[in-house]
Amino acid sequence: MTHRFTFDRTPDEQSVRCSNCGWSGPARELGLELFAEVLERDCPRCDSTVELLTLPTLVNLEKAAAEGNREAIEEVKRLGAVASKEPNGQSAEDR
Repeated sequence: MTHRFTFDRTPDEQSVRCSNCGWSGPARELGLELFAEVLERDCPRCDSTVELLTLPTLVNLEKAAAEGNREAIEEVKRLGAVASKEPNGQSAEDR
């Protein structure tokens, strides 16, 4: 099983192998389960965990973005846009 931050996950087209049953195939075929702080990617044959991904904190995202990670840069931008919205869904500029 592999454990990483989500912005370092196995690319969908990359081949992965289940250490439990021996299934192998593209990562896009793994099942997904989202928990409070982790994303679990499971074997489609035996449901064993193939990859356990820790959801990054804002600090993790900002560090990765500063290092040039494109996915982290986009996520920081998206979170900034969400944070600028008021509870009614309007931004300060919309008022």
